[in-house]
Amino acid sequence: MALQSNGLIKLSDIAAEFGGTPPLKLGNYYAGGTFVPAGLIGVPSSGLIKLSDFYGKAKPIAQVGYLLLAAGTIDSNNSTMTSGTQKYFYETGSSSAGVSLGQTKTNPAAAGNAQVGFISGGYDSNLSALSSTEKYTFDNDARVASTALGMARGSLASCGNATVGLFAGGSPDFFVQTNVTDLINYSTAVRTSGSVLSASMHGMAACSNATIGVIGGGGYGDFSQFTYLASTDRYVYSNNNRVSGTALSTARMYLAAAGNIDFGFFVGGWAGASNLAVSDKYIHANNTRVAGASLGMARRSMGAGGNALNGIFAGGQVPAGSSNFVDRYTYADNTRVTGTALTVTREAPGAVSSTPGHF
Repeated sequence: MALQSNGLIKLSDIAAEFGGTPPLKLGNYYAGGTFVPAGLIGVPSSGLIKLSDFYGKAKPIAQVGYLLLAAGTIDSNNSTMTSGTQKYFYETGSSSAGVSLGQTKTNPAAAGNAQVGFISGGYDSNLSALSSTEKYTFDNDARVASTALGMARGSLASCGNATVGLFAGGSPDFFVQTNVTDLINYSTAVRTSGSVLSASMHGMAACSNATIGVIGGGGYGDFSQFTYLASTDRYVYSNNNRVSGTALSTARMYLAAAGNIDFGFFVGGWAGASNLAVSDKYIHANNTRVAGASLGMARRSMGAGGNALNGIFAGGQVPAGSSNFVDRYTYADNTRVTGTALTVTREAPGAVSSTPGHF
């Protein structure tokens, strides 16, 4: 629990939050020392340190869990699809293989809660759209086939809360887009149709808090003439209703998104000439957008997700093919660092967190 933001604050209050036993010394609470982690905003790592530096501060939540990256394309020629999965651990940045999906695919979407993830849609090795869904149980790395989408499609967007996953838009083939949405209940695996999007589109990204999912960007048309979008749709879970949201700064598709209960980050993408490094920080409470920290490497078709503190943007497509580059964002202070690279290059996977921080 965070310390008070004003008034009297005692050294014993700081010790109760960050640890330590008498005799207490303020000099033991420098950032990067024994009790306070490095990088805690507002707490110095050396020099003058004051009790007031700790107003509103809290011991960070442990970086437990992992981001599951499922299927996608894994070679430099953008031609080798996989059914394999990769787990990227938040605390260490290490990776390990998960259980493979039952089908090779690329451009699926994924959503889940702290128990299960659902990986839905995508394209098979013949680039035919899929409606199939697979349920991945995090605690035992088990995979089973689950309820199919109402329409086969790839390059769709997904997000969700603790109860349901929203699978939105996409392409039944590369030259046709749709505005349909599906809701899948995590507990029962029952699928229902949701409210349609504002337009038929694919290549969007989505993030969510407990009450509202935000679907942003995307495009429509064919490879000879794409129209890129900056618009957002806000999907209200409680009444299955869609309303328009604040537009992103840059029209683009094949971007990625991740967030927590307060913020969502929409990053990267493609707008016809080159990959982008642009980032938008979306504030859920007031439906506003500000500039976010740029990606460390411009790219598109990343796998993205996170926990309550950080968002991971992993892999993606670069001019040379699939990438293993990782960006790690801190939601609260809008900062980005380069994370540990993936052990396998990967683009256009479905991505879902075992410890979601957005509800």
